[in-house]
Amino acid sequence: MLDRLEKDGWITAEKPGSRGSKPFSITKAGAKKLAKEWRDLLRRRPTSIDEILRILYLSRVLGNAPLAVRFATQATADLEALREMKRLEACQYDPGLGSSSRADWYRSLKLRSQAAEAEAQAHLLSDVAGELLGAKRSKKKR
Repeated sequence: MLDRLEKDGWITAEKPGSRGSKPFSITKAGAKKLAKEWRDLLRRRPTSIDEILRILYLSRVLGNAPLAVRFATQATADLEALREMKRLEACQYDPGLGSSSRADWYRSLKLRSQAAEAEAQAHLLSDVAGELLGAKRSKKKR
């Protein structure tokens, strides 16, 4: 992949370092491409926490806090909506005390677990948005 990025002119290889490691630098064309691709990523609406965190990490590297805050805020709202959907779906399968359906009981537990996971992830993203806002404010004060 690095060879392809270098061939396309988006990165340049520097002299090999200690233990044969090869450092790379991003070119102006590469930075431009990265900024465009990053904006495209911010327009997406992923609910995978891994994908969301990767996009937020990239936003920190690129230093565009306002867009990152909006993305984190939207992702938080999307995860909260997912939590509510899973919670309501779990209610449909809740067997109650009189039911003997083990399959429904399992489905209810699984959906409740997914709802709790989405809630925890939404809470994390809310915290991250606050951190990004704090970083944005401290840059303005300098």
